[in-house]
Amino acid sequence: MSQRKVCLVRVKRKEDEWIAAFAVDGRRYENTEEFERVKQEVYCAMSDHRIIAEFETSDISEGARPNLGLPSWEEYRDRHKL
Repeated sequence: MSQRKVCLVRVKRKEDEWIAAFAVDGRRYENTEEFERVKQEVYCAMSDHRIIAEFETSDISEGARPNLGLPSWEEYRDRHKL
């Protein structure tokens, strides 16, 4: 199995204020292709709703903290009606 990845998504609040909004955790998905599909879904939703966001993707170990202290994309999407 390939190395799992996590994508942290930050959104711009004010002129120079970015906040970590949610994470797309590759360990939640069956495979890398599903993770990449969800990242593309996030990108399209942010663009469609004109939300300024930045994405940082990195490797994550299987033993890393499960929830990273951030909501998942699905939780964020549902909470903000995206």
